[in-house]
Amino acid sequence: ALYQAHCTQCHGPLGDGQTPLAATQKPPPANFHAPSAGAALTPYRVFNTVRFGVAGTAMAPFPNFSETERWALGF
Repeated sequence: ALYQAHCTQCHGPLGDGQTPLAATQKPPPANFHAPSAGAALTPYRVFNTVRFGVAGTAMAPFPNFSETERWALGF
């Protein structure tokens, strides 16, 4: 539910990063199906990305999510 509500606009409902909004972002959002992105994704990395965002990208932090919510997105 969190992913659907907060992430699909950029990452897409399937996590492929193919959305109209994503097409306007430089750099584009991560495609979670790409081998280069998938190999680097760990629950810990997702947890921290959701908490702190990614500098130089459109990936904003979500500091209001609880730890449980961030771990849920990571897993």
